[in-house]
Amino acid sequence: MEIRVGKNESLDDAIKRFTTECKLSGLFDELERRKYYKKPTLKRKDKDFRALKRRIREARLQAWKDEQRTVSRGSRQYRNEGGRK
Repeated sequence: MEIRVGKNESLDDAIKRFTTECKLSGLFDELERRKYYKKPTLKRKDKDFRALKRRIREARLQAWKDEQRTVSRGSRQYRNEGGRK
């Protein structure tokens, strides 16, 4: 990765650009991942755990969306009746 410093650019600005480039390229994430050795079984368990959390989150979101649909349909139906029976 290479960052060229312009003529009128301060060193602080160049360092900020370099840091941004590193973040966008995923370099910091890779360094954090490789900081400690993780056994393959632990990697697999972590992956399964993340998938489980994702499925739970998606199910919760889907339930909320279904609930919102029913509430909006129900209130619309009530308004159409006009309160009369």
